[in-house]
Formats: sequence, structure tokens, C-alpha cells
Amino acid sequence: MVKKIFNSAMILALLVMLGSCAQINEAPDFAQPSITVNVKEGVIDGVNIGPEKAYEQKSNVTYQLTVTSTKKLSKFMVSSSSDAFDLSSKVVKTVPADAIDSNGDFKKNIKDAVIYYEYHIHENIAPKTSETLTFTVFDENNSAGFISSSHTVIKKGSTQGQLLRVIDMPYTNEASGLAIGTQDNMMYSIEEDGNLTPDRSVTTQRGPFFSLMHAIDVNYGTDAVRMADDIDFIGYRVNGNTVQAGYLPSILTNNAYYLTSPSDSLLLLSAYPGVYHRIRVFGSGTGTVRVTYGGLVRDMVLNGNLSNVVPDFVNKYGADFSAIGVEVTNGGQRSEFRVRALPNQPNTGRFDLYQPPVFEVIEGTLSAVLYSTRDWLKVNTLRKTMEEFYSQLRKEGKQVKVVKFMRLDNATGANRVTPEYFDALTHDNEWDTLLAGIEEKGVERAGPMLLNQVWGFVTSDGKKGMIRTSPATWVISTGVSASVPAPNSNNFHLYGTIKLQVP
Repeated sequence: MVKKIFNSAMILALLVMLGSCAQINEAPDFAQPSITVNVKEGVIDGVNIGPEKAYEQKSNVTYQLTVTSTKKLSKFMVSSSSDAFDLSSKVVKTVPADAIDSNGDFKKNIKDAVIYYEYHIHENIAPKTSETLTFTVFDENNSAGFISSSHTVIKKGSTQGQLLRVIDMPYTNEASGLAIGTQDNMMYSIEEDGNLTPDRSVTTQRGPFFSLMHAIDVNYGTDAVRMADDIDFIGYRVNGNTVQAGYLPSILTNNAYYLTSPSDSLLLLSAYPGVYHRIRVFGSGTGTVRVTYGGLVRDMVLNGNLSNVVPDFVNKYGADFSAIGVEVTNGGQRSEFRVRALPNQPNTGRFDLYQPPVFEVIEGTLSAVLYSTRDWLKVNTLRKTMEEFYSQLRKEGKQVKVVKFMRLDNATGANRVTPEYFDALTHDNEWDTLLAGIEEKGVERAGPMLLNQVWGFVTSDGKKGMIRTSPATWVISTGVSASVPAPNSNNFHLYGTIKLQVP
């Protein structure tokens, strides 16, 4: 709908009729009034030109319009591409002075003028909406010249106008692994004889995320150390079916997705019990096998009954292993026992806990055989990698980032940010309010993270941001709707968007 600063149906009709005679953003034909527009911030003729609040809702924008005509000027008119037009918009100054009255009529016998027009952005114009103003001047023969200027409206309160940096990880890119917590744009490499060998032909740009649950991660622990000061989050999905039995309910949610502060990555050492080393014993008659594990040396003894070997060993030495943070239990059958590192133990530096036990036959027919699944290899190597990660950082004097998180979509008061509100945020200064209190709460883990949530974060190196996880249905660029899976036992990804304020 077109709005005007004065009432004249005839002028509106005439504008439509003559609109084809001029082109937007170009000076009209020389026989018509010629107009140029200046909206660059500055002070001209004592008037502050440009947007006072970066084109935010309910703020003013002052335009300098220079009009040149071969004939006397008669009318001035402003129209907007938006239905919402604030009628408080007005001419604030002209050169020569008082050249236009409140109805838009030129009052003096002039051919040239400079017009300072203050436009008030209506609060009903939605953020991120592009609005175009068209300025039209008529001469005494009703020839019209006009010029347009466009801007993008931002949300009220964004007075500094600093645009947010947006990192989008859409579901449509699932095939390329662009998801929160993946190793997108990180350098994959392996170390052989001191040389770095690129792997999988991935780019060498460093990204903000480091995933700990992909099978290949355990092979790239040296990369984690190398990029320690560049990692913003560590992402992982809990697989309780294989590694969390007996510990999951009070700590983490099975098959849920989490982001954690790099400084809090020891969570993975405490919350994830090591996968069992499984040992099966064989023999008849008598025999002795010496077991070395975690620095302890203990003997298993066979005295005629194989089924008693494991229970006797567990009962006799279980407390000794427990004292170093290791659990020893009877296995699925009487001739099998299992050992693993316990959760919530101060095991940092005890890399030997993640290596298999060593067996030495001392006498007789008793023997022991280790057999472990791929899960053991993956999770125990992961734990060892994380401990080496921290050990190496201390040696190099590096500092990992501390990140504090808070869920915002279910918050109350000033912190509440719904997914829809998140989508409208374009600028950053109101984040001081929206993210207030996150550091004080001191929570270094986001999760369980599910679809259609908003999380806020603050980092120790001065970044602030929000993460909006994907809705259950994502509309892809072609306009087609796609169903987005939540993290589950078969899905390692969580999709969404991060809006980041960089200091």
C-alpha cells in the first residue's frame, strides 16, 4: 500500500500514470525534475544525515535529497513499499528554507532545492524485511522525477547495529556432515614418522567444533592438541547401549546430543566408564597365571575346578583394583572376568588403565585370553586420547577455552528466546540482556540437545552466541520440506544455526 505525506488522490493517480517515465535509482529525463539521494551518515547544513539506529524499528532515518529542475517545482511526495507507514515522518529542513509546506506543496517560486526528510521506521515492519522508499517531485507541468532508496529493517533495541555472524548447519547438507559438533572444515591428519599426512582430502581450514563420537576421531588426537586454542565446543552423542550400562541414568541421557566446553572435556573421562576388557580363562588340573594391569600384579590360581578361578580372583583382589579406579567383575560365564576403568575417578595420567591386561603363565595348564569388541577399542582409545590431550596441553602451556551454556527457549524473564525470536535476531547489542547470568551459572555443558531448542553460550575469549537446533521439519532452499531426525542410536548429527557475536 502506498502512503503519502499529504492528501491528494489526483497526485497518486498521476504518479502511477507517469511512473513508467523514470527508473528507480536513476535520474529521470532532463525535462523532468532530477533527484539525487544521500543517506550516508554525517552532518550537512546542521542536519544529522543517515540512520540514527542502523535502520531499527521505531527509529529515524534522515535523507538528503537534491532536486534540480528546468521548471518551477510544485509537489513533493514519499511512498513506501511497506504497508506500515508512520505518518510522523516529515520534512525537517529545506534549502532554501521553508520551501515545502505540510501538504508537500512547494511554497516558493524555485527550481532547485535541497530537502532533508526524516523517515520514521514503523514498529510493525518485521526485522530482516527489505523496505524501499520512493521520493517523487513534480514540476509545474506535472512532470515527475523520482528516485528510490532501500534498507533492511532490524529489530528494535539493536542500537549498535553490529550484524551477527551466522553459522548455518542445515539438514540439507547432511551428506557432507555439516552439523553441530562435526569436524567440519577441520584438518584431518595422521602422524607417521613425524610427518603430517592429509587424510580424506578435507580442507585445512579450522572450524569451531570437534566431535568425539565419530569412529575416526580416536585416530586424530594430535590434531586436538594442535588446535586446542581454536576449539570452541566439543560435541558428542551418548551411546548408552554399549558404554554406559549402570552409569547413565544419573549422568547423561542415552542417545542424546551434547555440547561441552573444551575445559570440561574431562566429563568424558568421568561420565564414560571404560568399556570392559574381557578375559576368558582355560585349563584343567592346576595352574597359575600372573595378571598385570594398572600397575598391579596379581595371580590367578587354578586348583582343579576352572569355574572357581574367576570368582576367587574377583573376591580376593577386587578391592585392590577398585583402589586404583578399576572395576573387576565376573563375566557372562564362570570362566570369564572383566576389568574396566570406573567413572568419576581421578585417573588423569593413568594411561595404562586403557591398555589390556598382560598375562604370564607361571605354571600348570591355566591360561587366559583377552578378547575385546570394537567398542572397547573405540571408547578406551578415546578416553586415553582425551587424557593425553590435557597432559600435552599442560606441557605446552596452552589454555583451552571455557564455555558456559544455558538453555533459553524454556527460560523465564529476560533470558527467554524462542526459536521464532532467535530467527528474527539480526544484531547483537541486546544479547547483554538475553545472555545475562550465563557465566554466573557456570554450566559447561549443553544438553541433552534436541530439536527446536535455543541455547545461549559465552566463551572465555569473549564470544557470545546462541544455538537454535533444527525444527523437526526443515524447508530446504527449493521450498520442499524435509524431515529432520533427532540424534538417536543411528544418527550422530544435530542440525541447526549458530548466531555469533565476535569481539
